[in-house]
Amino acid sequence: MTSEVNGPGKRFTLWLQGCPFKCKGCFNPKLQTKKGGNKISVNEIFKIIVNTKDIEGVSFTGGEPFIQAKSLYFLSKKLKKHSLSILSYTGYTKEEILNSKKKYKILLLKSLDILIDGQYNKNIKSNNSFIGSGNQKIHIFNPCFNKLINKTNFNNNKNIELVINKNGDFLLTGFPDDNILNTLKQINKQ
Repeated sequence: MTSEVNGPGKRFTLWLQGCPFKCKGCFNPKLQTKKGGNKISVNEIFKIIVNTKDIEGVSFTGGEPFIQAKSLYFLSKKLKKHSLSILSYTGYTKEEILNSKKKYKILLLKSLDILIDGQYNKNIKSNNSFIGSGNQKIHIFNPCFNKLINKTNFNNNKNIELVINKNGDFLLTGFPDDNILNTLKQINKQ
């Protein structure tokens, strides 16, 4: 799926299944378990991504992307050859990844243009359009994103995207406030 609320610019957003953190108030609780989702090879998802028109880059979110670091690292290497930027959300901090001494976690980190790290904490409000809670940090590794980020303005506008398919099922992404979530839950019950 393409998105303009999961990082700067129009991005292909890849949701990963499984998360060890189980943050209270998680926006994607169905992605916490390792069961579920669709298995797809690196080559298959790569083909889908590079055939998606008008994207600036790819965002990894979840679940927890870094528990699938090896596959995402090899995907990132292939995507970089097509001049696509890579952003990843993670509940780990940058320091935890570096100190983990886990080869593919570190290689994935080094392949990123932007990292948004830290576990979601529903009690710490964020004034930033691309992070869920105020304790999370944005790390920019590619200086070309400084201008894009200023243009996009990591600001306090909490944008969301709502996609409704012909069956009436919907997908919500971004960081909606509780009023929007409660309204959608009521609609979904009808």
